[in-house]
Amino acid sequence: MDISVIGTGAMGTAVVERLLDKGHRVIIFNRSPGRMAPLAEKGAEIAASARAAVEAAALIISLVVDAPAMEESILTDEISPLFADKVFMKMTTTNGRVAREVADGVAAAGGICLDIAILNFPDDVSAGKMHAMVGASAADFDKWAPLLGDLGPKILRVGEVGTASIAENAMIQIMMFHVVAFAYGQAVFERADLPQDVLMEATEKNPLFQIALGEYFQGRMTKRDFTPPLYRLVKHRNDMQLTLDDMEDLGIMSDGVRALRQLFVKAVELGLSENDYSAIYEVICPLDRAKS
Repeated sequence: MDISVIGTGAMGTAVVERLLDKGHRVIIFNRSPGRMAPLAEKGAEIAASARAAVEAAALIISLVVDAPAMEESILTDEISPLFADKVFMKMTTTNGRVAREVADGVAAAGGICLDIAILNFPDDVSAGKMHAMVGASAADFDKWAPLLGDLGPKILRVGEVGTASIAENAMIQIMMFHVVAFAYGQAVFERADLPQDVLMEATEKNPLFQIALGEYFQGRMTKRDFTPPLYRLVKHRNDMQLTLDDMEDLGIMSDGVRALRQLFVKAVELGLSENDYSAIYEVICPLDRAKS
């Protein structure tokens, strides 16, 4: 199938690689041309513009960095009418409200929109292990699930458009609690000179204290080695705002999440934007603060 992918960052690259492996013709566009060259070498075709990418295929996938980038590069007054009789898969992370607005705009042009949330890191997607949640009508989901199955085995419909984005953002705040909780525990063990194996035994094997990716966090934090990033800290900060947006719309008290997000705001202010999100440890347990 002819598929256009707009946005070839880490996740966009992973999706393109997998689609190429499955035999699809893939047309790509990215505002930073250098990001497209490696994919062109693997068989992707480079479009001259976002408009050209939309014109080139009946299925368009958005993997640009955020909602403003999507609005500026894809959902413009010039390009939006071109979605007539096309399918737009929004894989860009947004809040639920924006997902519904995007779908309404695509529908007004005569197209179909699916709201898709990827719950993996890019390497898993490249390997065909994508786990994704989909917000779409039952009919649209049934029609497009086989294509999404080329990216991975776990494709779940969670409801109508907007629900996948809300569910993704709920998962993101769980990620935040995991990394922050582990960082605080690690900080206490480090400053009190407690045995690391005790912490790891509890967080890996005791159901009361288990933390996903605990071993990963421990390796990063003890070495204070936060590059290259698995999940960029600045993206985590930005994604947490989407979680707060959804909580506000749903009437959920969000003071705790808002307070923890400020740790990531502080980390960005310290210049840690492009580090892994586990670099939050530098805020919680800075090297220049002496033990008391």
